[in-house]
Parts: sequence; C-alpha cells; structure tokens
Amino acid sequence: MSRLGIIEPNKDPVTDNHFVYDTSANGVCTVSATGTSGSVDKDPELVWQLDSPPQGSVLTSDPTDCKGPAIAFHLTGLPAANGEFGPRDVKLSGGGLPWGQEGDAQEVELLFTRTALDHPDPGRGYSPNWYYYWDQTPAAYGNPHPLYSPNPGLGQNGFGATVWNGGAWVTFVGPDAHTNALYGPEEGIDCYAVVCRHEEQHRADFTIWWPTGYQPGNPDDPDGDWVPTWVELQYSPVLDPNNAYSHGQQNPPDGEFLCEARRAHWAAGSADAVDWAAPGHQSDR
Repeated sequence: MSRLGIIEPNKDPVTDNHFVYDTSANGVCTVSATGTSGSVDKDPELVWQLDSPPQGSVLTSDPTDCKGPAIAFHLTGLPAANGEFGPRDVKLSGGGLPWGQEGDAQEVELLFTRTALDHPDPGRGYSPNWYYYWDQTPAAYGNPHPLYSPNPGLGQNGFGATVWNGGAWVTFVGPDAHTNALYGPEEGIDCYAVVCRHEEQHRADFTIWWPTGYQPGNPDDPDGDWVPTWVELQYSPVLDPNNAYSHGQQNPPDGEFLCEARRAHWAAGSADAVDWAAPGHQSDR
C-alpha cells in the first residue's frame, strides 16, 4: 500500500519547522510544506490542514483548495496574545487512502520578528514586538510594568530608567532591554526580565527616599549617587555617603550597585517556554 507522508518540514535541521511573521506592515507568516501520497498520480488528491490558526491572523492558502503535493499557508496580521504563537500541527490526508486510514502530521512553530514594530497594540510602530509580547510573560515585572520608551531618560543607557513624572516615579525600559544585560550575563528575554526588576527596585526605593522627586546637589546625597546618606550609613562601611563608588568598583555607581544587589531575583531560562521571538530562546531549538 502506498505510504502517505509529509516530506518537509522534517525537523532536519531541528529548526526547519520554524516559521516567522515578517516585518511588513501587516505581518505575514508563510507556513510551507510538501508531501507525497506514495504515488504520483494520487498526489493531486492530497489534502492539507493547519490546526488552530492564531486568533487575530487571517488564514489563506496557496493553492486555495489546500490540495496537492505542496501547500503554503499565509497568516496575515500578528495575534494580540503571546500565547497564540508557538506549536501547532500541519496535517496531510487524502491521496487515495482507504477510508479511516491515518494521514500524517508535523509540528510547526510560529514566531514573531523580535525587533519588528508590527504587533497589533495601539503602540504599533512605536514599541517593538519583543516589548509588547514579553510584557505578557512572567519576565515582566513591576507595579505597574515598565512602559517602553526609545529614549528612557537620564542619558545613561538604553536599557531602562526610573523618572519623576506627574508627581510619581515611573519606570521605563528602552531599546537595549532585549540585548545583553548591563550588569550580568543575561540575554534576550532574560535581559528584559532583569531590567524590569532593576527598575522596579529603583521605583520602590525612590518613592521612599525621594517622595517629591530628586534634584542634583541635594544635601541628603552629597556624592550624587541617588542614595540618601541615611541609607548609605546602614550599609557602612561598604557604602560611603561621600563616595559614589565606595563599593570598590568604578562602574556602576553605588546607587546602581545597591539596586542590583536588592532587586527581585530572576532565574535565567524561566521564561524560555513562552519566548516566541526570532531570534529568541525557542527559535534556535
């Protein structure tokens, strides 16, 4: 009896079943596959199906009747939910199989382009996909979660900032928060996670330390490291209120050092299972 089966993708290499939404304005992901009925004359009777297309994406196919030895499913428009990415099955049946005989299936994974700006949020075109989707995962942190800014403030780095805005301390992540962490080895979604936790620690601290905002030259912070004297004295002799780098390193200053030492812990890899960015922590597996 003829052997029906999917030829490609076949997970050789392991990533050949990964399909990524492109960077076009509408964001299109094309899932392509080829198969065989085991008999050339039966191949036109093959029937393809893509299980559970993502909500928010419009599904079309080429050919439109989903029949034949090759198929291209087109998904137009990125879904709103991060959970709509990831695995689903492409299925193949028909090809003259006797009634009730099983067809074949292959798992594919749907991914978004990490730095593209085509997610469906009102911030589309402003905030990148990694921020929009990772904000829906356990990597995000804060009360509230940090906002995105292409220029997060303070002029220090593009990772994040906590700024006095509208009578309160507000946290931001910047365009580098998806790269390699400033103070550690974390990369990608783990970098984002530690930036969120770092800035939330700043927000919580500044709300107590500087409840009406911070002004350079404040007499309560003679070394200008954003840590008031009364706090640095609690950590003496490690911290010195008259030396912004008293913890023994030239970088970061005491305020950043103290924040990193006290921020919420994040275990690298904790969000890998929900990271559908390309590149990302699922895209190379």
